[in-house]
Amino acid sequence: MGYFTNYLEKKVIDHCLKTTAYNPPGPIYLGLFSATPNYAGGGTEVIYTNYARQPIYFGTAAARSIAQSGIVTFPQCGATGDTAAYWGLFDALTSGNLLAYGSLSASQGIVSGNTPSVASGQVTVSFNAGVIFTTIADTILAWLFAGSWTIAYSGGTGSQPSPGATVTGNSSGATATLISVTGTWASSGTLYLAGKSGAFTNGEQLNITGGVHCTNAQGTPYDAVSTLAQATNVKAGLSTSTPTDAGGNITEPSNGYAQVSFNTWNAASPVSNVETATNNGAIVFSPGPTGSWGTITYGILYLDTTPFVYAAVTNQSPQNGDTVEWLTTAFTISLQ
Repeated sequence: MGYFTNYLEKKVIDHCLKTTAYNPPGPIYLGLFSATPNYAGGGTEVIYTNYARQPIYFGTAAARSIAQSGIVTFPQCGATGDTAAYWGLFDALTSGNLLAYGSLSASQGIVSGNTPSVASGQVTVSFNAGVIFTTIADTILAWLFAGSWTIAYSGGTGSQPSPGATVTGNSSGATATLISVTGTWASSGTLYLAGKSGAFTNGEQLNITGGVHCTNAQGTPYDAVSTLAQATNVKAGLSTSTPTDAGGNITEPSNGYAQVSFNTWNAASPVSNVETATNNGAIVFSPGPTGSWGTITYGILYLDTTPFVYAAVTNQSPQNGDTVEWLTTAFTISLQ
């Protein structure tokens, strides 16, 4: 199982709370490590002769997890070898930011002549149970790691293009970065793309770095696998019952109760090695109780109407005329 770094945790929290928008990178690159990275980055990336990070593609997010789709093959080892025991996901081919990390199922001793590879499904990134609701967890994982585009092609010319090439629509002018190619290049298959700008059109010629081209044979509108627009309003709510990860068992009070729109949050920062954001200003439920609200046991945040995160609160039973609020910095959010 893979873990978010603090860098990516901060990006997700700040984006969801409308502090700073984030556009996930494309493509994402898989790196191999001999010493484990951690939440702050670190680790030791392998240095065997000819080593280079490789683009990686992910499948569908489900049940709070997303997994690599398809084998990732690294360059053949030259004179000097190394040992790979861990993996890391980066937003750049060289340098860049470490996004997530984890352990390989088994260490690989890489010697001269070896061609290392990581089997499909070995690289997975997941959210722990609790705190974040499953529906939004899956949306976030897809947005971060499967925010690629696929487009059917036909009639490829010349040699099959390599990952990292730029694909440009001849008539639309749309562009994207090539992650990988499946099928038979000279006849038909699928292009996996990232970082799309503009809209490709069906039937147009696709010009690719290196002087090769093919035809867009998508046949249907072409769009992202997943996006995550920032909410119009982040809303705070209360529950007298314990929510489930699936989004059920939320019981909000009546008698003058209403969710509170609150869009002013402090940027996430490390607290005990976990990125945590807090409310910048008091979150006040107004006008407040006109009768009993029952025993409040949980606080909830919504992204517009979508349940986002939940956490237990000190049990309280607001009554008519009481002031119900979270004081400044009293509402804390961390994702793992």
